[in-house]
Order: sequence, then C-alpha cells, then structure tokens
Amino acid sequence: MQGWGARGAGRGVVYFFYGTLMDSPALRRVIGDTDARGIGPARVRGTLYDTGEYPALVLSGHAEIPGVLVEIQPGAVAALDAYEGVAEGLYSRRRIAATTADGERVLAWTYVYERSVVGLCRIWRWDTDRIGANVDLVVPVHRERRTVAAEETDHG
Repeated sequence: MQGWGARGAGRGVVYFFYGTLMDSPALRRVIGDTDARGIGPARVRGTLYDTGEYPALVLSGHAEIPGVLVEIQPGAVAALDAYEGVAEGLYSRRRIAATTADGERVLAWTYVYERSVVGLCRIWRWDTDRIGANVDLVVPVHRERRTVAAEETDHG
C-alpha cells in the first residue's frame, strides 16, 4: 500500500484510525521510523464529533464510522498514547471490532474520546481535506453537522 511501507508485516498490533492518523505522513511524524503497514479501509460503530482540531469517537451510537486499519509495531504504542493524550484523560486506548470493506470483522485498538461532547458537532467522518492530500485510503465525504445538546448524550 502506498505511503505506509510493508516491513515487518504480520508481527504488529492492529489499530483503527479514523482521523488525523489516517494520513501516512502524519502517522510517521508520531511513530517515527517504526514499521507500519496499511491493511485497508474499515468501519466501526459509534458516534463521531468534531472538536475543531481533531475528531472525537465515542462508542455509543450506531453510525458506521469510516477509517483505516494499520498494523503498527508494539514499540510505537507509547508514542501513539502520548499523541492521543491518554495520560491527560483526553482519549483512552480501547479494543474494538472493526469491519473491513469485504465484511471481515477484525479486532483492533483505537482511541476513544473521554471528555464531554456537549456542544460539539456530530459528523459522519473526518474531513480528509483537513489533513491534506496524502491520505492513502480516502472514503467518500458525507458530512452532516449538528451540535449536540446535553440531553442527547450519555457521554458528557
């Protein structure tokens, strides 16, 4: 797969990325020269919000959130956790079931937003225009924005 590299295929940890880390240059800036291999497009069930700078996935809701599956070497987990603000309580790393384009279910790690979503706009996917034209796996844009009120969420 272009831009991801295939060294070390089969020995890593599978992640589902749905936002800024779908961009291979952005991912490289976070994990450095650590081996990574793009697996392909996938979807998870949940709800996605726009914080302004990055997307926020919560696992409640039944929308299908598009993203990509990437195999990362275990040594990169600490760098990913730091980037996602795990120690600060911004996101938590969770194991989820993702569905590939051909319907296969894959267990993967992802980052789930841990702060209130009250006042944030609900979106269907992260706008790849925000991260540039280097996205290897682009899913067609379908966005609907709506501000979420406190009574609409149990995550806040």
